[in-house]
Amino acid sequence: MPNRHIAILANGFYSAAAALGLPSLIGSLYFGFVALRLYIATPAPRPTAPIDTSNSLTSALDLTTRMLSATFGFIGAIGDAVARGLAAAFVLVLCIAITMFFIGRGLHAQAGWSRVAAGFFMVVLFLIGALMSLSAGQKGLGSLIGLALASGGAYGLWTLWKGFA
Repeated sequence: MPNRHIAILANGFYSAAAALGLPSLIGSLYFGFVALRLYIATPAPRPTAPIDTSNSLTSALDLTTRMLSATFGFIGAIGDAVARGLAAAFVLVLCIAITMFFIGRGLHAQAGWSRVAAGFFMVVLFLIGALMSLSAGQKGLGSLIGLALASGGAYGLWTLWKGFA
């Protein structure tokens, strides 16, 4: 059984994995299905026939429909790119959450590799918190959140240093 501080750190990794993993799982499924639906629903491009110039009214209507089709096709392509980008971002966060879960399992099992991986996460957490706290100024919510993140990272580094020495 690991010491109390290592267990707290492992439970912190479990909690962070759950807090990141559940919303990212839902988001990756949703935006993945949206991207798939947009990909399937995209109409096949129609062949571009020359504009009939025999009648000015039909040529104006044909030109107008082509311009509107191109405009809305561009807007649809932007929506498709946004859906694909969000799906990829949610899958990346889901992979980070799975990694954090296994780091927590490794910390409970006192595995040596989990110390290195948890140390990396704690250094990143400490640096992000320190940058937030220093760049937000003396007052404000951003400074308080940054201070909490930096304190959590420092506690994690202290626990890893002391618990595995």
